[in-house]
Amino acid sequence: MKYITFKSKDRLNYNAIILGDTKAKKAYIFIHGLSGDMFSRYDLNEKLAKKSRMLLSFNNRGQGIINKFKKEDTQSKKGYKSKLFGSALEKFTDCKYDIQGAVDYLKSIGVKEIYLVGHSTGCQKSVYYLAKTNDSVVKGAVLLAPISDYSAIMSSVHPDMYTKALKEALRMKKNKQADKLLPNDVWFSPISAQRFLSLYTLNSTEEIFSYGSKKPATLLKKVDKKLLVFLAEKDEHNDKDNDVLKSWFEKNIKKTDKVFVIDEANHGFQGQEKSVVDVIHKYF
Repeated sequence: MKYITFKSKDRLNYNAIILGDTKAKKAYIFIHGLSGDMFSRYDLNEKLAKKSRMLLSFNNRGQGIINKFKKEDTQSKKGYKSKLFGSALEKFTDCKYDIQGAVDYLKSIGVKEIYLVGHSTGCQKSVYYLAKTNDSVVKGAVLLAPISDYSAIMSSVHPDMYTKALKEALRMKKNKQADKLLPNDVWFSPISAQRFLSLYTLNSTEEIFSYGSKKPATLLKKVDKKLLVFLAEKDEHNDKDNDVLKSWFEKNIKKTDKVFVIDEANHGFQGQEKSVVDVIHKYF
């Protein structure tokens, strides 16, 4: 394992680790899920970084719930200023700056072939980046447990709680308080108004895997890179039958892309890492 640092495209300083062959020309970038970190899915990533491959994993701006990050600032005596992010505060569309920073770092050390490996919310981030950016070095993405947060929350919380939180988030947005946290008596975990609306409303940019509604999969269909989709048979966050999800993805990705259901796997694929990695190594 090698520790490194790099900067996002908008100059946030990131800590990262590199696993595998540090001189490899083929590399994966692991993009952790909601409130995760660079050590999330470590067992899977360690196995993935084999066979003359490299894997970079970093703490993106969705790390933890609320975390302090350093942003380069040439006007400050310290050379940086502190910024608060984390899953409660991040702006989803800024993920493109994080991923681009990791891509640029790997390109700077001679990597010629890159694949994104997104887990959970990292899947949405991977798709968004590929739909919005065209870099010939980035060849495709692995989507591990791509779940709709909107669909999942609608099936797991009482409608009255959701409606109350939605009204408050919309009120705060209207009053230009979108970056402030929802009141404690409105939602069960810290989350800003804009983050709530991004995660848990049907028409948000982040609602990419819209299998729970009739919303067109516009961003997903824009991706012209290779995709491997892995669904977990016993995903505790999945509110739909896996046959429904598999069918939905197959209808909304290219015919040359692949969808797999991993038997006995939970949302984190613990204990089933080898099954996943063997398939990824076969295609990527």
